[in-house]
Amino acid sequence: MIKTDVTYLARPSGNVIFTCADANYFKLFSEQLISSLDKVDYFTCIHIHVINPDQEALHLLEQYLIKFKRLTASFEYVDIKLLMEVSRDAQSDWLKNIPLNILEMLAIEQVRGEYINRKLIKIALKIGISAKFLISKKHLLSDSPRVYYACRRFSFIQDFFNTIDTLIVIDIDSVCINDSFIHRVHNSKRILALKRIGAWSTYLAGFVYYPNNKETSIFIDQYAEKLAEFFENGCIFWGLDQYLLDVISTKNSTSGLHKSVFGLKDSDDSSFISYKGDAKYSQIQQ
Repeated sequence: MIKTDVTYLARPSGNVIFTCADANYFKLFSEQLISSLDKVDYFTCIHIHVINPDQEALHLLEQYLIKFKRLTASFEYVDIKLLMEVSRDAQSDWLKNIPLNILEMLAIEQVRGEYINRKLIKIALKIGISAKFLISKKHLLSDSPRVYYACRRFSFIQDFFNTIDTLIVIDIDSVCINDSFIHRVHNSKRILALKRIGAWSTYLAGFVYYPNNKETSIFIDQYAEKLAEFFENGCIFWGLDQYLLDVISTKNSTSGLHKSVFGLKDSDDSSFISYKGDAKYSQIQQ
């Protein structure tokens, strides 16, 4: 994994909700998330880790630490240019080791929001053209920073997990709607994540619950080790956080999260919602 210098402004303790973001996403979404957690008394704190904060983000973070008593925080600086160099210099044949369903997802993902191109990619896949030939190496390169931002939350927890109790890792563009989810998670001895059927990944990485036990510590260490291996080899692609969640999970380590806990839209009637697409920005304006 790319080496970084981490600074703690306040360390997490007890039952922790954790999220991670770059400076832009932090400035856009953190306040609505922090404020929404007034509805949940069970958790000791929410810890936010900011990647490459500018002066505005640092000032905002310091203000939030004064305003929100249950907030703890840290930040790091990472060399994005070095990260992209690792991705650019990777052996081009690493894609051959990635499962077909992931390759097809990447081919479609690179034209997100482009209806015609998306349709053409799907037609090409349907008639048997290999997804490897449809994936733009240039797009993979440009995606590498946001892949790091998405994955960092699952390696950074290794730094403090053994000093806290339970942990929930969530997307920063989430909000808490109610606290009725507590009984669904706090007695679990297994890691919990929303399970899907017929999708490119088995588990969603938007909300992951970690109980406090030895098996969970081993899982977190294995995940961090595997993630470092992928980054060092330049195997950096969107969805890597979810892919590794699937790779490391076993039936004894991980179980499906009840659908009432985490959803992606208001109609899901969930305790936590991570809004996607335009919906996330409309929440800011409310």
